[in-house]
Amino acid sequence: MASDLRSSLLVGRVMHERLSPQRHGFRYRLYMHRLSLGELAELPGRLRLLGINRWRPSAFFERDHLPGRPGTLRERVEARLREHGVTGQVGAIELVTNCRVFGYVFNPVSFFFCYDQHETLVAVVVEVNNTFGESHTYVLTPDGEPVTAKKVFHVSPFMTLDGTYRFAFDVSPDHLDVRIDLYRRGVPVFVSRLSLDRRPLTDRGLAVALVRYPLVTLAVIGRIHWQALRLWWKGATYYPKPPLDPEAARTGSSE
Repeated sequence: MASDLRSSLLVGRVMHERLSPQRHGFRYRLYMHRLSLGELAELPGRLRLLGINRWRPSAFFERDHLPGRPGTLRERVEARLREHGVTGQVGAIELVTNCRVFGYVFNPVSFFFCYDQHETLVAVVVEVNNTFGESHTYVLTPDGEPVTAKKVFHVSPFMTLDGTYRFAFDVSPDHLDVRIDLYRRGVPVFVSRLSLDRRPLTDRGLAVALVRYPLVTLAVIGRIHWQALRLWWKGATYYPKPPLDPEAARTGSSE
């Protein structure tokens, strides 16, 4: 049995709502994984359907996250924290993400929740990927309050780079609620919410998720293109992707 693991499945809903200039929104049900990095070596011996750095129907590969840096995934997270002034000793690190399903994954956003030795959340590393093969991280120190970060990374071709994100996190062992809203001149133009409840990470739970949400990672990329088509049909302005600013990509952090 794997129900005693800190790692878990998370099941719930994602909501996006574009408020201007064209109002547009969607809601989907989904599942994700919450993986304790300290348990990665243990998981293959506990689960048959989940592979760690090897193929399984559901598989997690460390190289899918924070690429281009040496060391283990934990070491890469800790390096990002140090670069942004988080110097205290970090205990558990939990990653909320999609795993590969039959070999494929696309993660619009993943979250590394970093705790101190007293299980207090001290930082969140938000890893954002776009459909152009680029990635960016925002390093946030919530301290129980919403935090802001300037938008510096091109995600949607129907939005410009100007604006400020406002992040809010409600994290507990049994529930996760994340809000990411985009403000321009103090006015929200885009709001999103991810609301997930814990399920034990077991082979049975994985099998149920794989059947209930078939090819969920392909559905993610498919829905992105479907929503883009709907926005285009509504007359939303298309903005070509600007060149990636290496300095902005390297230094993104909370304000």
